[in-house]
Amino acid sequence: MAVRGSDVRATGASGDPRLWLGDSEMARMVLAFDWSRTSAGPIASWSSSLRSAVSMCLRSRFQMAVYWGADLNFVYNDAEREVLGDLHPGALGLPARELMRDSWDVVGPQLQGVMSGGETTMSRDEPLRFDRRGRPEVVYFTWSYSPLPDDDGRIGGVLLVSQDTTSRVLAERRIEALRDSAAGSMDAFNSGEACELATRSVTSGPDVPFALIYLLDADGSRAICAATSVQEGMRPTLPAVVELDRPEDEVAAIFGAMLNGRSEVRLTNADRFVATDHRGGALPRQAFVAAIGRGTNERVDGFMIAGVRDDVVLDDSYRGFLEMAALGVGRSVAAARAREAERHRAESIAGLDRAKTSLFSNASHELRTPLALIIGHLEALLDDPAVISVARASLSVAHRSALRMLKLVNALLDFSRIEAGEQIAVIQATDIARLTREITAMFESTAQRAGLRLTMDCPSLPQLVEVDPDAWERIVSNLISNALKFTPEGEIHVGCHAADGQLRLTVEDTGIGIAAGESERIFSRFYRGSDPRARTHEGSGIGLALVRELVQLHGGTIEAAGQPGEGTRMIVTLPLTPRRPDADQPADGRFSANAGRSTALFVAEADGWLGNEGSGGFDDDLQPTRAGGVAAEPGAEAAPSVLVAEDNSDMRAYLRRLLAPDFRVVLAGDGNDARRLALRHRPDLVISDAMMPGLDGFALIRELRRDSRTADLPVIIVSARADPESTLEALKLG
Repeated sequence: MAVRGSDVRATGASGDPRLWLGDSEMARMVLAFDWSRTSAGPIASWSSSLRSAVSMCLRSRFQMAVYWGADLNFVYNDAEREVLGDLHPGALGLPARELMRDSWDVVGPQLQGVMSGGETTMSRDEPLRFDRRGRPEVVYFTWSYSPLPDDDGRIGGVLLVSQDTTSRVLAERRIEALRDSAAGSMDAFNSGEACELATRSVTSGPDVPFALIYLLDADGSRAICAATSVQEGMRPTLPAVVELDRPEDEVAAIFGAMLNGRSEVRLTNADRFVATDHRGGALPRQAFVAAIGRGTNERVDGFMIAGVRDDVVLDDSYRGFLEMAALGVGRSVAAARAREAERHRAESIAGLDRAKTSLFSNASHELRTPLALIIGHLEALLDDPAVISVARASLSVAHRSALRMLKLVNALLDFSRIEAGEQIAVIQATDIARLTREITAMFESTAQRAGLRLTMDCPSLPQLVEVDPDAWERIVSNLISNALKFTPEGEIHVGCHAADGQLRLTVEDTGIGIAAGESERIFSRFYRGSDPRARTHEGSGIGLALVRELVQLHGGTIEAAGQPGEGTRMIVTLPLTPRRPDADQPADGRFSANAGRSTALFVAEADGWLGNEGSGGFDDDLQPTRAGGVAAEPGAEAAPSVLVAEDNSDMRAYLRRLLAPDFRVVLAGDGNDARRLALRHRPDLVISDAMMPGLDGFALIRELRRDSRTADLPVIIVSARADPESTLEALKLG
């Protein structure tokens, strides 16, 4: 029968023990126990202090126990009973030294200190050894020992309040081990290093006495040891290579079974994998084997073998930890292999880049020699008054083409030097304002021919500036040339100023502007704008990319600003470096003998965009509509007519000279002019360049085929593009 608390107080401490013991299971066991055989004595003789302490203990739902008497005999409640495991019920009344014999070196001094000095102790997450499940086991507790005074005021016993923190301590420790393993091995250089770091991290704590990792070879016939880590007193005994086609071998059989779909954990004898070393360390009895790779991909990459501690219960938490460790190894190996593949790919690309750079460099060097000879002889012939005018025109075209090729070769050579890490900048103290004015002046006649105003604002600076004059010439020439190409009308302004320790070059135009999102892309290598309003689509696409490289060689920056239809502003900023005291450049800042040569190549190319054909055609009122114009070669009325669409003026002139003796030739500077002329004066044949501003050759074909008046016109596409895709596209368009 349950007894109310008021009834206990009414009966007093000396009444029926059932009244103060309560009716829990442990209360009944305490009542039935023969305490006369202990130092505590029979229950009837217990002091009121002991009865109160035992009553409080038995009625509490928290883990509590009482040690009492000279032998510190043990009394515990139902909550503490769950912790004791197989030690219950034999622990009841047992002396503390006998009960805690496996951990007496830890708890003994504390208990004795409380009994002798009356000081309370506190221990947090302390490991204790218990034999509570038939074998020694390490358990973690947080506990407090408090003195229990007897009726005479002396310390009669100790109150134990404890909490089993084993699950939390092990979980935190294992999570930390998994985190360390993942953090270390995920940065591994290769799969072997990933395995080494993973095994080292897993065995750094007490939960895994040893760890071995075997990875499968390329054909999956062998498992090769990638990493081993054992704690003190052990050495690995498994061979470096396990042949999986030997079913008589126990380890090969285990691996083979897991390869055939058994991805679950296997427990086996640990002595198959490790042995004691000369120090004679104790071996764990069991080992855990798990496949590596399952959970990260469809195949098995290898196996992890981990020792299982004998003094820790192999429960779901322990199994989960070992499984997560194997999964983490699989992820680390996969990540390391991905990094290896990426590194090999990067090395291959770097090798290709080196080969490309070497090719550009060698080809550029080899091309410059014959080009120099060609240009030299052409210039000698052009300077010879004996050369007749007809030949002089052809020689001029050849000379301009050779100069254009030299400009491209020089750009490729500069790029190859920069990519090879060669220093191409020769720094000199330079009158930068004067140099900028002279470069800009060389473009004035070309700008006038294009109908543009070219203005400049480059006041003299108070000091010479440390730059490479040749590189600066290429920077300024590139930017002005680019502005000429993309400015159909209006003006181009060049400014060069110094302020706040910086040199600032600006090239502004009123041209087609920059499309949204293109302000950074235009500096990408081989990027070419495709706006139909440009004067030409010719170019290698490396001009602005080279400018940025040259600016960066000087420690500067370049940026582009502009909106579509509102012009473009290029801004180059360089740090103003004071003239070096040991500079060998003369103080007047005069330029090298090569000054102007790079600019001359840019000017010659720009002149080629503008063209020089005369006007004419089927009607007298037909006038040029853009740079290069629209012209017709007069011929016999009965001769068949050929419409030539080509944006390069020299190529237009060349084709006209080839065709004029036998055909009536009509010239168009781009696809739009060609379409208009074809509709107005139907030719017998259309010859078109593939790449032109406005409508390109392929778009021109589509427009001609779409109109019934020109749908059956024969068309020939002429282009340097010789790839099969371009040929197929042209054939599909008819």
